[in-house]
Amino acid sequence: MKILCVILIYALFLTLAENVQGTSQVDLVIQGLKNQEWSAKESECFKQTMFILDNVKNYTVWAMWIWNSMQYPVGTFLGTRYNLGHYDQCLQALDIAGDLKIEMQYCLADIQLTSQRLKKETGDVMGATETYLAIPTKMKRDLSKIISGTCVPSVCKPRSVVKILNALYKVNPITPAELTIAINHCDAAGVTKEFSTGFFVYVTFILALVSTAVISTFYVQRANPKSTITQMASSFCLKRNWSTLTKRSTDEISQMNVFKVLIAVGAVFLHGVYFRANGPVSNMNDLEQASIHTYYYLY
Repeated sequence: MKILCVILIYALFLTLAENVQGTSQVDLVIQGLKNQEWSAKESECFKQTMFILDNVKNYTVWAMWIWNSMQYPVGTFLGTRYNLGHYDQCLQALDIAGDLKIEMQYCLADIQLTSQRLKKETGDVMGATETYLAIPTKMKRDLSKIISGTCVPSVCKPRSVVKILNALYKVNPITPAELTIAINHCDAAGVTKEFSTGFFVYVTFILALVSTAVISTFYVQRANPKSTITQMASSFCLKRNWSTLTKRSTDEISQMNVFKVLIAVGAVFLHGVYFRANGPVSNMNDLEQASIHTYYYLY
């Protein structure tokens, strides 16, 4: 009897070990999706997402194509904010899926890893990750906010995309806090993207400036130099502005040129830091430290 009990216990442990060993990230994502509530309107999104994940478990090419276009957050503690995945690979999944008729969309989301906000200067690396990420950097950057790209079926609405992202991120969580996820926008495969009104306003403004400069350049050369219109056009004349760019004026204060150079260098430097700080730069904390040291060295 004792031998039989030992055999049964041993078999039970083997079964549990096999189940644990056989659990993959995809299994955890599937379980996370099943644990959430899905309305009738979200049923098609849930169905297609589960179908994709089942095929990922089988290593089907078209499903792995979609799965491989996404990524978990990396480099968060060194200031990497953007985890964009692969935009083109996501939207081109429709081309290889054959007759499955599963159209995909690429969605950008703002993800807040913690709602805490602390005013400490430095974080304790032996403490909790939630507390560490809640402390802003020296340049007041928020480490707890990341921007993530994900690839989901086109039938999924923003509410459903949030549920999918929750399931994905809880497989490899950075903090124990509940995520705050807001979907920015989604681009669907096979849909031509329209330019915004702001884009056309910007292009029109630039074209107007270029046209004004070209027309003024030719007009000033042929018109009466004493007329008011000619004097106004001279302000946009390319030839005149180029000739006076390095021309020394008789009434200028030469000492002011030093301040002009310093201001120009400072403006370019600060613009560069600003755009790098708001762009998809890896190891942003290292770049921030380098910018601070460069600023102190120059000034």
